[in-house]
Amino acid sequence: MERLITKWQKSVNEKKSIVCAGLDPAIYALGRGEQGLAKGIDLVKWGQSYLKAVADYVAGVKINPSYFESSAQIQDLIGFAKELGLVVLYDSKIADITDTNEAAIFFAAQRGVDAITVAPFAGNLMATTKLAHKMKIGTLAICIMSTLEYEVEKNMLVHISQEDAAELASLKFAVSHSRQRLSVQMVPSAWLEDKKIPRYAYLALKIRMSGTDGAVVGLSSSLRKEELLMVSTILGNKSLILTPGVGYQGGDSRFLGELIDPRRIIINSGRALMYPMGLKSSAKDQRAAAKKVNHTIWNYFLRQINL
Repeated sequence: MERLITKWQKSVNEKKSIVCAGLDPAIYALGRGEQGLAKGIDLVKWGQSYLKAVADYVAGVKINPSYFESSAQIQDLIGFAKELGLVVLYDSKIADITDTNEAAIFFAAQRGVDAITVAPFAGNLMATTKLAHKMKIGTLAICIMSTLEYEVEKNMLVHISQEDAAELASLKFAVSHSRQRLSVQMVPSAWLEDKKIPRYAYLALKIRMSGTDGAVVGLSSSLRKEELLMVSTILGNKSLILTPGVGYQGGDSRFLGELIDPRRIIINSGRALMYPMGLKSSAKDQRAAAKKVNHTIWNYFLRQINL
């Protein structure tokens, strides 16, 4: 099985982009106004037009099945995205017992996706990851949500085992280089002594120990640089980091390149690409928005590593 990070980096090199186009269109009945679709829009036709418009400037697409009425709609759009050469992330956030997760993974694999998102709160992330890899798709597990309301949950303390503490102790520190700064992030000694760590760190540790392909780290305005660097430290340099929350949700992607190798980053951009001019956004508007977003991100992040 070709690893997800390999697939992603091949697409990055081809497209000259680390942007992933979000595909979660809000139908008119949801009442989202300018952040949704106009009345009477055919989701498949709209989705195909959108994907074609942005495909030259993004390396992948993250499709959220919750926004579609039928499996046929989802299948048509996944197939179209694959024809365009995009890495397809299936954002279903599975979070159930292992047998049920297996069924979800099976049907996702049948649809031809490259990876599925997992909400790891059931405690079976390793088993879920192994099942996904057996079916030749990757997994990206939620580590930090992009909602402001997640701040309390993110910092709740979790008791860890001796095995977990030993794994943390082996990490020691991470050094992050950029043109502007050199930063060092230590694993706090209190975490090891008390065997209590914040939930975001615990989830990052479980993602690492489960062999999961990467983490979902939402870039809400409450996310601190030291938290992001700690997550990157724990995950290791062979894990991807998918970052929703840029733009509409208040996330700022500018410090990502200072802390993390940009080749590990998947920057999701949804509403900024789908509705750059509101509900009446045309394919021309979407293409222009994707070009602008990618140009800004590519120049900011990737010139420093000479890609």
